[in-house]
Amino acid sequence: MKMKWLPLAFALVLLTGSCSAQQASSVNIYQMNPSNYEILLLSEKNNVESEKEYIDAILELKLKYPEQLSELSLTQKGSDSQKVPSFSQYPALIIQQNGKTIASIKGKRSKQDILKILQENISY
Repeated sequence: MKMKWLPLAFALVLLTGSCSAQQASSVNIYQMNPSNYEILLLSEKNNVESEKEYIDAILELKLKYPEQLSELSLTQKGSDSQKVPSFSQYPALIIQQNGKTIASIKGKRSKQDILKILQENISY
């Protein structure tokens, strides 16, 4: 009787293991700090093309508000320099204020969707 459950348990372990979030070592982390916000952009190291829409949205926002975001710069951080949040999809954009996450967006999104999230959650 116990042997009948063994294949099911094995299949369950395989399925849950293959659906886990990316390891921190395979993630690029870009950080921006406009005024009292922290914006993190996380993307897979082996799929940097996926972050294009996110970076385009950030650059468009900077062009739209050049004085307010004059000190906004995109710097890459090492993945071991901080605790990396786990996501099931990358790229991911996290907006934090005073250490609390106020918004996030993940996966393949249009530049307009990303820009909307940024504009709704960052005050200039």
